[in-house]
Amino acid sequence: MIIGTIFVIISILISIPVIIYVILNREKYFNQLIFFILTFLYYFLDISFIISFVLSTELIFNEKIALYFWHLSIILMIFKIAMMSTIHSYILLKNRTKILIGFTYSFLGGILISLLFMERVFHVELSKFDSHYIFKNITFFTGLISYINLITLLTIFTEIKGYSNISDKKLGRFFNQLSILFCVNNTFYCVFLITQILLLRILFLSIYLIFSSYMFVMIIKKPDMFAVITNRIYDFIIFHKSGILLYSFDFEADQETDESILKGSILIGISHILNNFIDKKNKLNVVKMKDKDIILEYDNEFGYALLIVVNHKNYIIERATHQFMQKFNEINKVSLLKIRDLNQLIDISEFKGTNLIIKDIFAPYIFKK
Repeated sequence: MIIGTIFVIISILISIPVIIYVILNREKYFNQLIFFILTFLYYFLDISFIISFVLSTELIFNEKIALYFWHLSIILMIFKIAMMSTIHSYILLKNRTKILIGFTYSFLGGILISLLFMERVFHVELSKFDSHYIFKNITFFTGLISYINLITLLTIFTEIKGYSNISDKKLGRFFNQLSILFCVNNTFYCVFLITQILLLRILFLSIYLIFSSYMFVMIIKKPDMFAVITNRIYDFIIFHKSGILLYSFDFEADQETDESILKGSILIGISHILNNFIDKKNKLNVVKMKDKDIILEYDNEFGYALLIVVNHKNYIIERATHQFMQKFNEINKVSLLKIRDLNQLIDISEFKGTNLIIKDIFAPYIFKK
């Protein structure tokens, strides 16, 4: 009873602060609404699972109530580990496999939950201090253990297959540790379900809360982790509509570059794109290459364009780009108005402070050695 209460209190002390933190610091997160929903759902499931698990194993109710909380804890666990593994695959995998993984979890999880309510699958043994649950239905027992092991194996498979997609390897190691904790947690849960040993129950709950604490640290220290882990910006270039390079930044080297470093063929190609698209309604916005995307954004009011070389175009990059252009226009409005006329002499030194805007808005994408 005392041990279970301690775990419940710790879970609440972890979950409530992180939800409040995300609300108060929502501007740090690129997709605020989705991130808040996922964070709230994750920690709501955390608290609900711990409470139902403790109530079913450490508080002595009659058999019917004990079974209700035990069933609820299993349903919550099925849903939570499926959600976590689906998000994991969605982040790391680029192909349609990630959709298949999520569908498989939903389909098999639905079957298990149906079996749980269709017939009596557990026999409850109530003692003076706790409750033990013995599987009566071999089909459900095999299905539940297999389901948890399947999620664990697919998580490992995703981690191995998707590791090459991780841009920042330092961030990748952090992500690996999170995945290892997740798999270890699943393994201990399976072993406890089979043995019902008190020590394993305590170990499982301890690892469970360590994982939740690790997530808490990640959300606070790495708010951009899920946004940028498989994406990277290589080059960021600003061109005037005349084809003159206004500014260039190398994200991997974390430094400004100049026109002499850029190949002449690239400059000619960009000039051609600008001449053909900057004043048109139907503009070319992305050029697909084998392993990179070239994003093009135009500002007709001030007559310039951005060229950004990335791993792949996504909503987060687009949003950050629009934020950059808005701030760039505000800071350099006088200079941009002066060079709007093609006959006006352009002094590119006026845009040297652009790196400060880049480091403010695109900080998660600047390569950390």
